[in-house]
Amino acid sequence: MSVRLWTEEEFERMLALFTAGWSIAEIAKALGRSENSVRWKLISKGYSSKTLSEPAPSALPPEEPEPDAVTLSEAERLVAERERRLETKREQKAAMEGVLEDRLVEVVRTTLQECVARAPIAPPPLVIDRAIDEPTSAVLLFGDAHFGKVCRPEETEGQAHYNPAVTLARIHELEGRVTRLLDGGPAIEELVVIFLGDILEGVLDHHAEKEDTILLAQQFALAIRALSQMLLRFPAPKIVVHGVAGNHGRWPNQRRMPTVGRESNFDRLVYTALESILEDTEHITFDLRDSSRQLIEIQNTLIQVSHGDQFRGGEYCVAGFKREAYHSALRHGPEGQIPELFVIGDKHISMQLPVGNGHFLVNGSLVGQDTYGQAFAPTLPSQTLFWIGAERGKFLQADIALSATRLPMPLPYDLTPPLEKLVLSYQ
Repeated sequence: MSVRLWTEEEFERMLALFTAGWSIAEIAKALGRSENSVRWKLISKGYSSKTLSEPAPSALPPEEPEPDAVTLSEAERLVAERERRLETKREQKAAMEGVLEDRLVEVVRTTLQECVARAPIAPPPLVIDRAIDEPTSAVLLFGDAHFGKVCRPEETEGQAHYNPAVTLARIHELEGRVTRLLDGGPAIEELVVIFLGDILEGVLDHHAEKEDTILLAQQFALAIRALSQMLLRFPAPKIVVHGVAGNHGRWPNQRRMPTVGRESNFDRLVYTALESILEDTEHITFDLRDSSRQLIEIQNTLIQVSHGDQFRGGEYCVAGFKREAYHSALRHGPEGQIPELFVIGDKHISMQLPVGNGHFLVNGSLVGQDTYGQAFAPTLPSQTLFWIGAERGKFLQADIALSATRLPMPLPYDLTPPLEKLVLSYQ
């Protein structure tokens, strides 16, 4: 049995007749098809069976002309008229949407104008709630001070300037800024000070032929005199000190930092000297360890501390950070002690990077721009202070930019006469 397929012309004619109010039977007779064929074709094009079962409009087509007399041109006219009606409806809808959009824009514009007009000229002062209802600690990161480093402006086209006088000036500025932040910030149970290494410049460079060489003994003495007084002046009920060894404090015969015995380092000598000087101070305690990577728990937050010279790869060592987070998770995962925060120094930049279970927090330096930094983006001298709650974890951070280049007189730190003479020679 052969099947008679529908042509496009037949379909357009059927649709025009149905739109004009013809019944299924009349359309079938006009097209020479069965009523079921016409009905199912209309249903396949989206017309419901309910619509097709309803009686035709009362205004039935006239007796003349007969359905056979309806020409294709008439169907085309009906289709075109239907399209014009649809286009008119679309234009009306677009016009209404345009009016509504104009109204919305006007409301937003008026509202913004009123908000700007009512806004105060100066923002209100920041109010920090000191009545914290959970145990809280403040953490000060201190590293890359490079006591004894001298960077002359003529070596960097005037872009860098660092020497023992600048070092003490910036430590004095840091001490004052930290004191004000602790006094005005959330109430704390303790201040945790983490020394991140490279406290001394060391003796790795060829200083013998330069007049501004600072002897290692002078670097050491200047560091312990200034840092011990800084720790004593911080307004905290309790101070806990941690420290890791950097890479500048290694012995002169070591071309690179050793994997074994890394703690045998000039930085470690500074930490143990500070511990000895402050041993009779009841509110200051030291937690000095031999590991190059130390896992410290502060208010239920696990922090991995290291100097950071081990991490390399990619811009700003991002690839090294990711590897360290992955390897640390493998090391500490079996004990359920995966670090939530990785704290390092070494890079002389201040930055944060979300990695793994937490994020990397990179502390700045006291040096800022120097001869090494000529190959990298310039950075300002800075150190970092943040707060950790027992329930909220790390919730507040201050990146303390340090700009002081001249010491106040008299000197803010008690120095021996030879050290005072050394520092004043650079003022």
